[in-house]
Amino acid sequence: MIKVLEKLKYINNGGIEAFVFGTLENFSDKTEADVFSDNPPQAVKFSDNAALRIYSPDRSCSFRLKPIRIFAKMTALTGFVKNNHYDVIHIHMCRPYDAMYAVAARLGGNKRILLHSHFSRRSDELVFEKLLNAFFRVVSRITASEFAACSEQAAEYMFGTKKFVLIKNGIDTANFAFDAKTRNAERERLGIVDCFAVGNVGRLVLLKNHTFLLDVFAELLKLRENSVLVIAGDGELSESLKQKANTLGISDKVMFLGAVDNVSPLYQALDCFVFPSLSEGLGIAAVEAQTAGLVTVCSDGVPSETGITELCSFMPLSASPKEWAEHIISRTSEYERKSFADEVRAAGYDIKDTAKQLEKIYLSLAEE
Repeated sequence: MIKVLEKLKYINNGGIEAFVFGTLENFSDKTEADVFSDNPPQAVKFSDNAALRIYSPDRSCSFRLKPIRIFAKMTALTGFVKNNHYDVIHIHMCRPYDAMYAVAARLGGNKRILLHSHFSRRSDELVFEKLLNAFFRVVSRITASEFAACSEQAAEYMFGTKKFVLIKNGIDTANFAFDAKTRNAERERLGIVDCFAVGNVGRLVLLKNHTFLLDVFAELLKLRENSVLVIAGDGELSESLKQKANTLGISDKVMFLGAVDNVSPLYQALDCFVFPSLSEGLGIAAVEAQTAGLVTVCSDGVPSETGITELCSFMPLSASPKEWAEHIISRTSEYERKSFADEVRAAGYDIKDTAKQLEKIYLSLAEE
């Protein structure tokens, strides 16, 4: 048996966390994995595995000054790796500077490190950020044993031209497959039986572009009055988004559900999934939506690999909210709902296949 440490920045209702815990649930008995998070878990239940161990630094890492806070987190990881034997350290990256955790792992005595990119380039990076990212791309090449990414864009952003392994963001396709009974029950529960329901699942942060989504929905209401917008997720922009909905005069048509542990029934209830993110590594929510047979409209900030099925289309972020609304109407007209679980599974996005691939990588690294 080999021991693996999964390094996360945080544990919230996010796609990276869903990916990590989904793969852990599907590893064979050859692999034992623990999770180390920079921040304590936030009232989220991703795993039914009672034996799973989750560690996070103590409160000494919560310094106000960011440089000191980062140093404290690196020190905490170094100490943890030094005091606990792991065959492989798997670092899940949101930004190139997350390569500093590979440095911390090496200082802790572990050289078998897998760096895994889950994010693609942001369009709003400052010059200083670009320079810092360029530096840490060099650091990653020096410190890591293996490189992985969920898409070509995610790999290019994090590692430049470095050779990498593509690890698809697998999901439990059986869980997200379309089910008419679940759809009817969930629509009844939400009170949207007679509505045209569009929705989004994701953290309420700037990157997910919910403010633009509200503008799009305001235009959609002009074209289809029985529309409702359902948003599942929580985050720092929660209150400001509610205020914007009120300013636009659409608050009675927008449902903010907050964090949702099981989003599968919600996908069943919706009629269209709108994903206007400024940037994504892949966009696991869009994969889940397609599996449930949902017409899915993504921005051009989402990698093309996300378009697994014919249900997915892309709209430029430069297009107006009215153009987005018209596209949504066009894409959903005369569509008869069905499950696309088989298509998604055939494309290699089932979590069982992803877990097998990842476990092979771990076993190969452990033998080095």
